[in-house]
Amino acid sequence: MSRPLLDCLQLDGTTTQESWDDVLASTRRIRAFFVALRLQYVGRDDLITRMEYALLRREHVLSYGDSGTGKTSITKQIVGSTTDMRWFSLGLTAETIEDRVFGDPDGKHWREAGEIRHQVEGSILNAHVVHLGETLNGGRQLLESLNDFLEDRDFRRGRQVLTHCPLISTFADTNVDPIEAMKKDDRFVPVIDRYMFLVPVATLTQTDQLSRMLRLHLSRERAKSMPPLSLGDIVRVSGITHGSDLFDDAVIEQAYVELYQTLCEATGRTLTNRMFCKIAELAEVEAMMNGRQVVTLDDLRITGLALVRRPGEQEAFDEAIARVVEGKWKQQEHRARIRVEEEYLDRIEGQIPSEEDIRERAASQFMKLLGDLKAAEATLAKATMTSSQNRDRHGRLRAMVEVHQTMLWGVVQKVTTPRTEKEELIASGADLEPVDPPSGDDPETSEPGPDDEPGS
Repeated sequence: MSRPLLDCLQLDGTTTQESWDDVLASTRRIRAFFVALRLQYVGRDDLITRMEYALLRREHVLSYGDSGTGKTSITKQIVGSTTDMRWFSLGLTAETIEDRVFGDPDGKHWREAGEIRHQVEGSILNAHVVHLGETLNGGRQLLESLNDFLEDRDFRRGRQVLTHCPLISTFADTNVDPIEAMKKDDRFVPVIDRYMFLVPVATLTQTDQLSRMLRLHLSRERAKSMPPLSLGDIVRVSGITHGSDLFDDAVIEQAYVELYQTLCEATGRTLTNRMFCKIAELAEVEAMMNGRQVVTLDDLRITGLALVRRPGEQEAFDEAIARVVEGKWKQQEHRARIRVEEEYLDRIEGQIPSEEDIRERAASQFMKLLGDLKAAEATLAKATMTSSQNRDRHGRLRAMVEVHQTMLWGVVQKVTTPRTEKEELIASGADLEPVDPPSGDDPETSEPGPDDEPGS
């Protein structure tokens, strides 16, 4: 059953309640924006879709591949088109110091209080969206500090403690394959684990894509205004998936576990337990973006955005979906649904007054019987059945209700309509056969006398 109000986690850590109608309106505006954005960039659907879901889960994206492929441009387009959104952008090198990221020390505060305090304005601490170029080039200390901040959104330096910084998502890029980087240097493992989405981005080479990209560039399509998008919409939808428990079906949970295990067997790799749990929550976003407060088995398909982390793994994921979700769990769900429908029909049939009830109680309990029949009629009208057997039974029950209503009105009419004198006599058991008159009194029935002429 849908809930009219949902808990929403705000960027400052407080919780508010949002109406479901407002959430749906926000999801429609967000979807319209990203549909338009995908039309402006040829061959970048995978990256843009992951950016969309990262914003709606307050997660991070790490793209990797060639330079000049639109990674930074797309980020700028999202930020520039979203009202009230602040962003921070910086390319990292081995020499990048923390002050460049977390803000320069406040000299005035140092002189007055004798303690270091970073200036928040213009730093990563005050941004909603962050772009980090060549993120794996950062020094070890900087990357470790970034790891903590990207996970917790907190900053602690001496007496300066900032909690619930407004960061929603980080869009980082690198020219290095992150999976290969982790194999060569384990210090990158926690860095890359902060990014739910890893997406390769390659230079376009196919003729049709190059032609479309050139036409798009020359037509200045990107100069056109985008559909409206606000920071409030993003906070509302992303806050709902953090603040409300929509993923509460044990069947879907088990299906996700088996989907993940099957994919791991096929690819020969695993994710951290932390990432395994976080990826499952994408199904909540998918449910909401499709106007539902209930997660279904079909929503598990969206977990592929994060479970698939290298080229070539999509096929293994599709096979896992077909075998685990479509093959096993949907069949079990189908059988379970049929059993639920059977129990539902049993319950409704037990509530329909029988013909005997109608005959015996029509006069004394007419309104009660009519109410029961009307309730059964309304309930059956709203129900849909899965199996042909249940559909046939559902149709028979609807016909039964209609027949019993007709019977009820007929019995009541017969009971309440005044009876004629003849009907009263019949009811009293009187003999209605004609009585012969006394002999000789009726000329039509008396025997003729000896003097009577025939026909006289």
